[in-house]
Amino acid sequence: MNIRTACLTLLLSFFSLYANAEDLERYEFYLGDINSDGIDDLYIEKKFWVPIGAGVSFFIPVFDSAYVLLGTVDGFYADPAYLSSSVDKDALQEIEVTFDDFNGDGVIDVFIHSLDEYVNSVLLTIDSNGLSVLQQFTEISGEKVSGEQLLSVSNSSGGSMAEIVFPSGFIAEFNVESGSFELQETAFSPAFPASFDYDGLAGQPFEADIPSSLLTGVSANASGNVSTGYQFSLPPSLNSEEIGLSLSYTSRSGSR
Repeated sequence: MNIRTACLTLLLSFFSLYANAEDLERYEFYLGDINSDGIDDLYIEKKFWVPIGAGVSFFIPVFDSAYVLLGTVDGFYADPAYLSSSVDKDALQEIEVTFDDFNGDGVIDVFIHSLDEYVNSVLLTIDSNGLSVLQQFTEISGEKVSGEQLLSVSNSSGGSMAEIVFPSGFIAEFNVESGSFELQETAFSPAFPASFDYDGLAGQPFEADIPSSLLTGVSANASGNVSTGYQFSLPPSLNSEEIGLSLSYTSRSGSR
């Protein structure tokens, strides 16, 4: 093996390790109407990192392949279709997604939270066989997922799977056998309402005792983020209207 071949082999080996380590950053996620039917679709584009430069190399993204999940009138997405060429992304909106291992197989999955309450949120997996849909849904056992409500991802059980955390304090964990999320109560879920000192007069203050379990049993997820939450049970207003109040914390954005 000559020096030139050895250097090329070393460069390719380094690139392979780099690509594996940075695999998640090779994907871009977009929302928009690709087939002009008036319904938004999901477009997922994979980049191929090409090393260029002499001496110290750096990498530039080049189109590799893509998938499209066509939207339907009932809020579902069709199975992913493979594309060998890129589409015009000018009319598409790049969206943020959450990467984590939701089914405990050691492969990082992708959770796409739909901000439209009538359109499915989607859990995808990306592996050596390509991209596939694990589940899509607007709610889980009555807890709304799709929509503009605050959701977070954590690992409160300390196991190998990440969970979706709702403002109510409940979590949804993926059941591998059924292939779907199931709602569960956690150590920091409000199994009982907070206690209040309240005299029934409008404008009077109240006090709430937050259970200490809110601060226990919470651990970081695979991305190093921590989330927890608590739902207060407030007395009705003077007009007997129910009032909702919750406290949520995620290390990515603080308290809300």
